[in-house]
Amino acid sequence: MKRRNFFKIGTQAAAVGVIGTGFGFTPAAVNLEKKNSFCTSYDPPAVLATYKTEDHRARLESIAFAEKRINSAVRKHLITSYIPGHALYKPSGKSWDPTEKDNQAMARLRDIGIGIIQPWSEWSTPWGKNYLVARDPEGFKRMVKLAHSHGLKVIPYTSSQFFERTDKNFKKEWAWDKSFDLVEFDYHLAHCSPASPDWRAYVLHHHLKVMDEYEVDGLYNDLGYYRPGERENFYMQVAKQKFADDEVLAFKEGPKQDGAMADFLALLYAEIKRRGGIYKLHKEGVDTVYTDLKIYDYLWVGESNHDFNFVRESTKDFTPYVTPQRFVSVSTDQENETFINSIPFMQFPLIGHGQPGDQGEKYEETFAYWFKHYLPLVEEGSWVWIDILSSDLFQAGLPKKTVASLFVNRDVYLVLANYNQRPIEIKTTDDYVSVLELTGQAQNLWKLDGRSIQILKLVKQAKDL
Repeated sequence: MKRRNFFKIGTQAAAVGVIGTGFGFTPAAVNLEKKNSFCTSYDPPAVLATYKTEDHRARLESIAFAEKRINSAVRKHLITSYIPGHALYKPSGKSWDPTEKDNQAMARLRDIGIGIIQPWSEWSTPWGKNYLVARDPEGFKRMVKLAHSHGLKVIPYTSSQFFERTDKNFKKEWAWDKSFDLVEFDYHLAHCSPASPDWRAYVLHHHLKVMDEYEVDGLYNDLGYYRPGERENFYMQVAKQKFADDEVLAFKEGPKQDGAMADFLALLYAEIKRRGGIYKLHKEGVDTVYTDLKIYDYLWVGESNHDFNFVRESTKDFTPYVTPQRFVSVSTDQENETFINSIPFMQFPLIGHGQPGDQGEKYEETFAYWFKHYLPLVEEGSWVWIDILSSDLFQAGLPKKTVASLFVNRDVYLVLANYNQRPIEIKTTDDYVSVLELTGQAQNLWKLDGRSIQILKLVKQAKDL
């Protein structure tokens, strides 16, 4: 991880007419005195708790419409347990002991619909230096309880592979050679091997202790896994080269096969889920850990990349749920680009570092605007056809560099994205209304400007059901 780049993405949150928690969970009352209950509780989603006969009928008829119209798509996904609103959180003062300003900030995040906050590495002792121990244990616990009182889940920063070489607990046999190290500012971080038995014995225990000790709702893992695939002979099938003194090379490894790392993460993920927790992972840039195993609930991508097209094309097919980093060091006319490149692929960016409002009014307004329109698309129980390849949804084939995805629950939403620089026209088979335009006029001819998206809602007719 290139740490300095994370601090460029900023923080925001604005209560600008957003529809709160209508995306699959409802914050329930939290008993702040209850011990050993580190996961906040939530009421069942509407599809299980409040749908009446007509609601289930509408959902099933909408699914039937989609199944009839769509022949193939890159991915088909049923949305469950998805919390799209994530925010990096920094306390109002130097201490993690909450103040009234923190109370107001968390209320503001809650009102915009945020469901998960991520305390960054400042929650613990200096980054990489015994970073799994809180600076102020009791103050941090009170901050967690405050977040829970607002219905927010808390997943603090950890790393399962980065470790400070100067830490008294560090063992050089855990780590790859110093040439792999991350050296920035005042830290010198080794990349510890996921194939090291002794490192596993040390770090797995300490990660789980964070959940037990501080009653948080899960963990964020800034992985620190360097895939040394470019090193000569690393992937040779015979006489594999060791990169740490304490390694057991048990798994097949390759540019698209992370054997030891995937095994390590799958074990940790399973234990976090057994405890009812959330696990969020960050590899680096637009990378992931290649495996068929379940190793995360959320994957954070996009660090240190400023090419919108490259990030989109590199991450659009990653296993859900993906949280892209938001670009903020862009011109005013590019303010919407992160959303344009993520929403059609069932992705939504997080809110950056700091306190709500730190990044300015425009940052807040843009996030709130797109989040308001994204939430209805991803209700619990929605089926999504991502990047439709063949269908009867249109009167003609889509232009090049155009993407269509269908989000289906009681209502049917069609998301169209134009990644060309020039405007295009698309004729749909059925009538829709735009949820982005105030007119709400039903039509089937849609003009999309260059680098833009359109979110359409199907006008249901008896013949379609």
